[in-house]
Amino acid sequence: VWSILFPVFISNYGFKIVPGSFTFPLSEKKPNGFKDVDAAKKMVMMQIDDLYRLIMISILLGPLIFYSVKKIST
Repeated sequence: VWSILFPVFISNYGFKIVPGSFTFPLSEKKPNGFKDVDAAKKMVMMQIDDLYRLIMISILLGPLIFYSVKKIST
């Protein structure tokens, strides 16, 4: 999930959050001109729902991964 941010950390790309429009059933439509990774402008764009997913997966899986490694090592 965090791999979309590799260009930001490795290749000095910029990072931008571009909000879209929410529609039924709670999905976010891409605005005009939106690209996930724009190599010409060296820019990574994310929408609000992408940011939400990154935060939630980190919160949910972080402790589970720690617990799993601890359990496997014993």
